[in-house]
Amino acid sequence: MDLKDDTRAVAVLTAKGCTNAEISEELDISETSVKRIKMVLCREMDVPNMTSAIALLVQRGVITVEDEPLALPTHVPDGGAVAESIWRALHSELVWADFRELRSMYERASVKGW
Repeated sequence: MDLKDDTRAVAVLTAKGCTNAEISEELDISETSVKRIKMVLCREMDVPNMTSAIALLVQRGVITVEDEPLALPTHVPDGGAVAESIWRALHSELVWADFRELRSMYERASVKGW
C-alpha cells in the first residue's frame, strides 16, 4: 500500500503519540484536515479506527516509527511486532474504549503466528 506524503506523515505522527493538535501544528494544516486524512485512511483500509490502521501499517512495514511514542506502556506483552504496534497505536490515540477490539486483534495475530 502506497501512502500520500501527508497521509504517511499523519500516520507516523499518530503512531508516535502526537495528538491531532500537535500533528496540525507540525504539518501546518488544520485539525479538520488531520481528522479528514485519518477518516479517509481508515475507510480505504477498511478498518474501524486509527488504532487498527496504525497497527496494520506498522505490521505490514508501510510505516516505521523510529522514536518511542509518548505513552509507551512499561510492559508490552510478548508477541513481536504486531503486539508492539497495537500497543503503540493504542497509546498514541488514547482510545481505551477500543481495548477489547485491540485485544482481540492481538489474540488473532498470535494465533496466526504474526
